[in-house]
Amino acid sequence: MPSPTPAYIGSCSGGSAYDHRLNNGYPCGPFASVSDFHDFLVVPVARCPRQELVTYYRQQLADNHGVVFTHADLCGDHIFVEPKTGRITGIIDWEMAGWWPAYWEYIKSRFGSRYQTWWKTLLGHVLDPYERELRIEEDLQQF
Repeated sequence: MPSPTPAYIGSCSGGSAYDHRLNNGYPCGPFASVSDFHDFLVVPVARCPRQELVTYYRQQLADNHGVVFTHADLCGDHIFVEPKTGRITGIIDWEMAGWWPAYWEYIKSRFGSRYQTWWKTLLGHVLDPYERELRIEEDLQQF
């Protein structure tokens, strides 16, 4: 599903995005580019006494990611499966869905079920892995 504009990052309604990971759960954006989104991600780092970390983390975030439509809260609890056939019958909890950088689905999926080994294994088979971005995100969550 193409985004409203090539680099748009925001909700599927065309406005601010909601993600419990960002902005203390308040809406944020929309963002005009991946670069603008990454600038936003490092804002909390600026509260740290070590200001050089802002530059360090910002340089770790590559701005060349594509933008894709993403559920942004995909986890085992949000996928309904027919037990006898293994067929997916539904996916719920779409309030964070929108257009996000291509890596966002992977890192958010890993965050939501990070202690479930079976989920990590499954994700490795169905989503492109973004391990570098996941490590950066895990650091940024500390701020």
